[in-house]
Amino acid sequence: MSGRVAIVGGGPAALSAAAELRRHGCSADIYEAQPSLGGLDTYGIVSYREPLPVSAWETSLVLQLGAVAHLNTRVGQDIGWRALEQNYDALIIATGLGRVPRLNIPGEQLTGVWDALDIIALTKTGHLDDIDLGARVAVIGAGNTAIDAATCARRLGAERVSILYRRGEAAMPAYSYEYAFAKQDGIVFEWWTQAVEIVGQHHVEALRCQHTLPLPGHADDRMAPVSTQDDVEWLMPVDAVIRAIGQIKPQGPWDALQVAHHGPVPRVDPKTCETSAPGIYAVGDCLAPPGEATVVNAVAQGKKAAAAIVNKLWEAQHTACQGKEE
Repeated sequence: MSGRVAIVGGGPAALSAAAELRRHGCSADIYEAQPSLGGLDTYGIVSYREPLPVSAWETSLVLQLGAVAHLNTRVGQDIGWRALEQNYDALIIATGLGRVPRLNIPGEQLTGVWDALDIIALTKTGHLDDIDLGARVAVIGAGNTAIDAATCARRLGAERVSILYRRGEAAMPAYSYEYAFAKQDGIVFEWWTQAVEIVGQHHVEALRCQHTLPLPGHADDRMAPVSTQDDVEWLMPVDAVIRAIGQIKPQGPWDALQVAHHGPVPRVDPKTCETSAPGIYAVGDCLAPPGEATVVNAVAQGKKAAAAIVNKLWEAQHTACQGKEE
């Protein structure tokens, strides 16, 4: 089997697709913006859950199969989306989730405000001595990444780590076992609490907070809006604030390639992961509903897309051979 496939992204979905393609004789060129492959496994899962050597070993196996990695390469900047589409027989997009959005509250520019993903990445690929969070840390958000950031902060020496969530425990996005793990680590949960301002001169000194209230009948619905008690505010002294309010999926690839999408999520054939643009596939966390992104699903989708590409290439080559015989 011959065929050239480009894969954008170097996470679990991309690596599983590359391995499957190589097993069937197709080339697999992986374009990754980061200096290392692995995606979430390398940069986004805390070390005590997945040590960096494990991720490095997994990526090395894919490279040993003959996949080629183009690191530090941003598609859309260093190389165009259309160039990949035109120069390869198929294109798999596995860009995952994007950056953590801003809180959009006053004081967010102060030193001491961190992105949860940056904290986690630094603990895995940087020097721990470079991370100074202070004694009191507030994490805004209550998903699995928020739990990871909070437990990292504890292990980095913070004496008090609080997770602030504008809803209640029943609406918390984090898994129940993550919640139990955080409580065992001494993480304090501040339910029905919303930060409205980060206070400080040059560095974070406190959070100005308000209590929130659910709409009637929506206490456990994390998609429903909440109201605030405007007359009740207080200051929470903190040395660092960590943003962990989800991630924004990139929409640029779908616009550049004229792929049909609903918001930032492309529409795909559930059997093949092929998008509305023939020969372009989307896999991994870029497809996942909120709170449902998992490595297992990403790997499965990567294999599914690769199998579909192999089948399509085989049919095309078989048809071409029959035409020559006739």
